[in-house]
Amino acid sequence: LTKVMLSVLSLQSKDACDRTITGGKGSSLATAVAAGLPVPPGFCITTAGYDAHMKLTKLDTEITKILQSGTQSATQAEQIQTLILETPISPTLEAEIVAAFNTLSAPRVAVRSSATAEDSATSSFAGQLESVLGVTETGLIAAVKQVWASLWSSRVLSYSRPSIDSLPTVAVVVQQMISPDAAGVLFTVDPVSGDRDIVRVEGVFGLGEMLVSGQSKADMWKLSRTTKEVVDTVIAIQKEMMIQSEDGTKTVELPSSKGNAPCLQIGQVQELFELGLKTESYYGHAVDMEWAVSRDNVYLLQSRPISTLPSREDAEEDAKLANWQPPNLTEGYMHSIALKYNFPNWCPVWKKFAAMYLEYYPTAARPIDCEAITTIWNTFAVLGKNLIGLDTQGCCLHEEENGFIYASFPAPTTAAMLKALCLLPLSIPKIMKHGKHAASVDVATVWKEDEPKWRNRLYACGDDTTAILQTEKDFFFHRVSNYFSAQNAPIARIQAALTKKFGKQEGDAKFSLLALDIPHNTSLTNAGVNKLRSILDEYPELKVRLHATPYGERKLVIPQEEDHPFSVELKKLVAVCGYKNSVGGSLVPSAIPIKENVEPLLAQVVLTPCAKAEGEMQRKLEERRELLEMFDDKFREDVKKYEAYWIAREGSSYLIQECNGRLREALRGQAAGFLVPKGVLEEVDDVFFLLHHEYVELLKQPKDMKSTIKQRKAVYRKVAKNWRDHMHEPMTKSKNQKPAGSRLKGIATSPGVTTGNVCVILDESQFGLLKPGDVLVCTSTSPPWTPLFSVASAVVTASGSPLSHAAIIAREYGIPAVMGIDGVTSILKSGEKISVNGNTGDVIRLDVADPNGQKGQTKGLSRWKWFGVTALVLAGLSWWVKPPLKKSLP
Repeated sequence: LTKVMLSVLSLQSKDACDRTITGGKGSSLATAVAAGLPVPPGFCITTAGYDAHMKLTKLDTEITKILQSGTQSATQAEQIQTLILETPISPTLEAEIVAAFNTLSAPRVAVRSSATAEDSATSSFAGQLESVLGVTETGLIAAVKQVWASLWSSRVLSYSRPSIDSLPTVAVVVQQMISPDAAGVLFTVDPVSGDRDIVRVEGVFGLGEMLVSGQSKADMWKLSRTTKEVVDTVIAIQKEMMIQSEDGTKTVELPSSKGNAPCLQIGQVQELFELGLKTESYYGHAVDMEWAVSRDNVYLLQSRPISTLPSREDAEEDAKLANWQPPNLTEGYMHSIALKYNFPNWCPVWKKFAAMYLEYYPTAARPIDCEAITTIWNTFAVLGKNLIGLDTQGCCLHEEENGFIYASFPAPTTAAMLKALCLLPLSIPKIMKHGKHAASVDVATVWKEDEPKWRNRLYACGDDTTAILQTEKDFFFHRVSNYFSAQNAPIARIQAALTKKFGKQEGDAKFSLLALDIPHNTSLTNAGVNKLRSILDEYPELKVRLHATPYGERKLVIPQEEDHPFSVELKKLVAVCGYKNSVGGSLVPSAIPIKENVEPLLAQVVLTPCAKAEGEMQRKLEERRELLEMFDDKFREDVKKYEAYWIAREGSSYLIQECNGRLREALRGQAAGFLVPKGVLEEVDDVFFLLHHEYVELLKQPKDMKSTIKQRKAVYRKVAKNWRDHMHEPMTKSKNQKPAGSRLKGIATSPGVTTGNVCVILDESQFGLLKPGDVLVCTSTSPPWTPLFSVASAVVTASGSPLSHAAIIAREYGIPAVMGIDGVTSILKSGEKISVNGNTGDVIRLDVADPNGQKGQTKGLSRWKWFGVTALVLAGLSWWVKPPLKKSLP
């Protein structure tokens, strides 16, 4: 009991080795000190000291009230942090901290966080909490409070949201500040390849913060445990280093003679290698450690377990692919889905196809996903042949020797292009006939009849995966042939009428109002989410529990009573959108649907829309009603057809996802009931690494596929990592590409003009970073992102079109939207100020000067507009590259 009550402990204290007292970092360093490892002297302000401060000042009560308020994470974080920073600590605790500081006999110290969950075997919390370097006695207490406050930052609340029943605690490590000649990190297992024979050392000149924060490239050495020799070396060009200063730290330039040289001598690298092995041996597991070298002395600054290490078997498979690099977009591949187009990068059609596919397939695809992809998109090859007589091979599957499976969409041959051009006069009547038929289609009636018919056909398939794939293919063809074409005539008439009355720009803005208040599946989903929010207002205890529970665990808080209003409404909502998934519009069976994981829906429910957005929506709806009253019955009839198209489009989209969802259920069902028990597969989800014809054959004649699956999973991991690493980069790059200027050009998809600060959101874990009035910048959006539109002042995406989810929701919420700005999530930075013009598609960076001394130059756009078709024809006639196939699949 005595040790728990101590507020300050030396790292040399035996009690400091207890994680519950000194946190992850503190206990790890205390253990290293006990083992005789070279750790700079220091002490810990314990979790008991933090907890006592919280209770004595009643901050724990205030924090609980804020967490119960139901406001957004970012707002809660700001309120809590302000309270902690402005509340004085007791004179007794302050005296203890200062006394411990004086025992170090150090002019400056490093003040670091040490949370109880930090640096554990399953979670590193790397970069989540703050460190303050170069702290003097004068600034010590302020630095301690700054670290305490970082426990409540918005990014930490997103990473691990606290429970109000058990508030998190944190210790603080205070150590003598080393003025290093070089510093860096060491991994006793290569974290990239998983190779357990490799020890990886990375370092920079000066303080290691330059490396940890990603501000500087690092020198790198790989050493073999077996030979104890350096097997690989990369020396980076370092232009700056961080050093101690009167104000804490500062960055200074490095002379080229020093910056081009290695930051460590080979003898120092070997010494770090031995220290890493000794540290690993003492702790009994692979470690990720931070180190510093000062005046030829090596120091261990901290050590933690490597929390993302692959299994030994996976590492062995990954090692076989060490020299293989996944193809990327610059080679004509969609590396996200392993799909290859044989069009040159300069061809505008390639870029448009790439943008469209990125939205439909935002994550890496497994082999059976590639088969589902070819099933759907061969529709366009059929349409091309039917309408203009263009013969293509369609989408084909291929497998390389290493197990990489991809689909290719070969460009038409020269002969096929010439034939289609020659027959074009004969194709014109077909095209006109198709257009006439499309104009006559009553989409409302057709969809009303189609939905039950196609749904019954899907249900009749049962677990017959071949029948499900054929149903999906047939329905997709029917969808494209009927619903999409039918919209053209009424939309053209609506736009012409609006332009005539209001002019082009205002007419486009008025047109966007017509997409509001249409009862399609997406709007029904949004209405369901709002209904759940209103139910929570009636059950405040449930609301508090849901808001306080972290993402991934909220389903455990849902009332178990089937007749509870929240459970009843949630069940209704899942019936509408259950086969949708949380990673975009993925039309693949491996994507986990909402009916299997309701967390994405619950994430929407706990976000609180701002009153301004709700008021703006009401204003837009009133403006829409007034607009319809300005025109005659013929105009309103066209609007009804436009609404019917939207209902059919969204409803058919949901049905396609249900096809994939039911395909998923059938595959996993047979895997669990037959393939795994028979020893064909090791795990149920390994079925997604089979091709469909293999799956069918294995049901008839089982055989062990574990080694094949293991190889394909290794390839998938590498392709998936390549996708994650490059998904936010521009799709096409040029050697002469100029830096992005002050004006970016995209597609205007929702009208309006606004100015705000950029907030780049890459996935659901970052939702809490968006503050009211920010401009949401992302690759694309899906239904779980909908609540963000009630917080954002505008949205800018890398992919998409006026028919994208982001465009639809932006129009519903009445905020400007610009889409299709290639690589926008890497061009724009969170915090910079931009102006978004949803009328023209312009995004202006207000804090950035154009590198060419000009603003808003968009040369070349009109050229592609007028000559795009010509370029495509020339591409087909003059350019052909056969894909480097190892083996073609049936």
